[in-house]
Amino acid sequence: MVDLFPDLTVTVMAIIRGTKLIVPRGGDDIILSGDRVYLACPTDQINRTLIAFGHAETTAEKVTISGAGAIGIRVAEEIHKLSPETNLTILELDKDKARHAAEMLEYATIISGDSLDPEIILEARLGQGETYIAATNNDEVNILSSLISKRSGASHTVALINLPVFIPLFNSLDLEGVVSPPNLTASSILQEVRSGHIEHVHSIIEEFRFRRKPFLMIKRELKVKQGDAEAILRPFKGFKATYTFAADHPVYNRYPKVASIDFSSVSYVDEVSQARSFGLESELCQAQAINKCLGSSLDNAVGIGNDEIMNEDGLRCHDEFVKHKLLDVMGDLYLLGKPILGEFVGFKSGHALNNKLARALLRVEEAWELVTFDLSNGAARIEPMIQPGCRSIS
Repeated sequence: MVDLFPDLTVTVMAIIRGTKLIVPRGGDDIILSGDRVYLACPTDQINRTLIAFGHAETTAEKVTISGAGAIGIRVAEEIHKLSPETNLTILELDKDKARHAAEMLEYATIISGDSLDPEIILEARLGQGETYIAATNNDEVNILSSLISKRSGASHTVALINLPVFIPLFNSLDLEGVVSPPNLTASSILQEVRSGHIEHVHSIIEEFRFRRKPFLMIKRELKVKQGDAEAILRPFKGFKATYTFAADHPVYNRYPKVASIDFSSVSYVDEVSQARSFGLESELCQAQAINKCLGSSLDNAVGIGNDEIMNEDGLRCHDEFVKHKLLDVMGDLYLLGKPILGEFVGFKSGHALNNKLARALLRVEEAWELVTFDLSNGAARIEPMIQPGCRSIS
């Protein structure tokens, strides 16, 4: 390569051949057909480097995106910004989301319907779409719609996969693009759109670490209380969170106070991450008077007056209050250092009580076991000992 292109500064960092990782050391390693190659080069030489390896990037002329949630909208915006001439079509089953997408994306064609419906596929002309992006909050729909699109004639498919256990299935169906939440950014999806030759958006380390992903599996129910508030963890196949928001206020009383989400079928990014912090105007003024909450404003939080929401655009979703409480829960449990396989149930719990539950879980070792999923075959294995560092809360 150096002899053929002496002006290119390229280093082959790693070669993945099947399940084998090869780190080139002496220049004698050979790149074979089917290898996954990781390169390092200056940014201004990326396109020439890809051309040298026979993988020139091209701009998609037509892109169809299934899912008009936060991810789908952001990807559509970025595609239009980078390539205004690209023909964009958005498929969305939820009519309210489709209407919102039509307001946000005036340059795109919005179709309200199921991406698995043959009539919708015909209307969207998926077979004529150069690139298909499946970005709904349902892994099964993303996999099936990618398969249908590919077999209908799409030259390239990209799918958002929330559960890593589905990735081997996706690969076995001869579908090219997978983007998983640990690596999820709009740019990573766009990287897939621009190139039909990148199979996974993973770092080299993630490529292998991801095969054995550790979880804290809840074995028996654990409950902590503070007054009438309580927080519970109980066994569940997956991760589910239910929260009851019981604050009594004229504004809060007009909106849902209970939310229950099973994250095996719902995207955190779409359904929870957009829920903003909120508070009463009177309480914010008191907090800022003693130098607290100084960064809070109507630009990043929901303000509550005596009988109204103070933000001009209102709530982002009808249940934004209670969903933000779920977001708080997930942040508090994240401090455990490992994702949880279990169900969280909270009633009026806040950060302090959620943290108390996390501490209690680590103290009661018979309430959990460390489980690793070997993603090369989808099997789970029980590890007898907790890994060092998981006791970060004490």
